[in-house]
Amino acid sequence: MSNTDNLSGKTLGTCTLERLLGQGGMGAVYLAKQTRPARNVAVKVLFPNLAPNSEVYQEFLVRFRREADIVARLEHVNIMPIYEYGEESGLAYLVMPYLSGGSLRDVLARRGALPLSEVIKYTEQAASALDYAHRQGVVHRDLKPANFLLHADGRLVLADFGIARIMEGNAASGATLTSTGTILGTPEYMAPEMAQGETIDFRADIYELGIVIFQLLSGHVPFAGNTPYAVAIQHIQEPLPSLRRMNPAIPAAVDAVLQKATSKHREERYTTVSEMAEALRRAQFASSPATARQSSNQEDQFPTVAASPPPPPSGSGRKNIQTPPHHHRHKPDIMVSRDSMAIPIPHKAAIRLPTSVAISRALIRLYPPVLSGGPGGYSLAYSSPSCSSSVELS
Repeated sequence: MSNTDNLSGKTLGTCTLERLLGQGGMGAVYLAKQTRPARNVAVKVLFPNLAPNSEVYQEFLVRFRREADIVARLEHVNIMPIYEYGEESGLAYLVMPYLSGGSLRDVLARRGALPLSEVIKYTEQAASALDYAHRQGVVHRDLKPANFLLHADGRLVLADFGIARIMEGNAASGATLTSTGTILGTPEYMAPEMAQGETIDFRADIYELGIVIFQLLSGHVPFAGNTPYAVAIQHIQEPLPSLRRMNPAIPAAVDAVLQKATSKHREERYTTVSEMAEALRRAQFASSPATARQSSNQEDQFPTVAASPPPPPSGSGRKNIQTPPHHHRHKPDIMVSRDSMAIPIPHKAAIRLPTSVAISRALIRLYPPVLSGGPGGYSLAYSSPSCSSSVELS
């Protein structure tokens, strides 16, 4: 398409086109001013520079009309509604809300890879929209960051149902080529069964959303090539690259979610998009390598030790050990006493040292017999202006 700016200033129905916002596979989108009701809107015009009587235009006109009919049956807060459909002066157009927040493609261009917590929020909203569409028998088939728009209130809004299909029974046609040889869909996100022209169902959307999530977390698509077919063949044959290898901070469980979502065999994918979103939400709390090391270090700081029967420590005296001050909350001063004998520890009994790094280190450093056990025990006395208590190790 070329010279799409030539439509700026043109009036279609109650809308005057002001400037080009972007263009895609089926047409161009303009910012427009609607006179009644008075508001800014987005107007999608079908291939404005193609002759209306051309074969390509006629074929896409059928799809354009179908998009209007499909979206008209979908009412969901995370799906872009349609205000109006019209055909005028040889141009077919859709009138939609204008969302000033841009798209996830714009977010990626500005910021690169996004934090996992943010991606999960987007995923949950996308899942809500897609599961709703699937229940209405609609498969989107063209999920990509550019088709996820951002509302001013922060909502994610799914748009562009231009190649969506209505499922007949439980499946829809997976054809990716028009009669004129134009590829439908975006190869970088295309499910293997769609790339091969097989019958598809809602699981094609699960695959494509998995690719979108991969891009949001990594900053790039997993497969690239010099031609659309080179990219499509990778979707058919190559496993999804490991995100964790690129970024060790990403939990392995997140990798596992995406591997399942983008399985080459659709029966191995999730059964709903919400199931995938929930798995991703749980995966963010799974142990990453750093978390595992931290947990291991904590176990070292609070060891469980076995008691054996060396003689009890001799001497007396009291030593005080105080925890470092914390500005965010008050902790009681801690006093470890060798004078107060606790309940005897049975031979080979296991004890758990206190759940405080400061106490545990103090016991290890000042009272080695604790680590090897003894016939007696030790008591911990806590005192502060606000509380006083004692805890016995046994």
